[in-house]
Amino acid sequence: MEYSNAAFSHRLKTTRNKSSLSQEELAAKSGVAVESIVLVESGSKTPNLDTAYALAVALGCGIDDLAGLPLPDERG
Repeated sequence: MEYSNAAFSHRLKTTRNKSSLSQEELAAKSGVAVESIVLVESGSKTPNLDTAYALAVALGCGIDDLAGLPLPDERG
């Protein structure tokens, strides 16, 4: 499966919302600046591996979940 920045952005926002976290709360939990989260969620910035890992850990998922593999509720 090919990486898509748009898919990462969408999945990050979807997963954050399902976790009932604001961007500010995710920033505090992950150590990633809120400004970076805003840019990644809008698709304006591609996260580096360290940022993607920190966000995934804070959300309790894997980088692969955020990078475009189907989320559990999307798997058939």
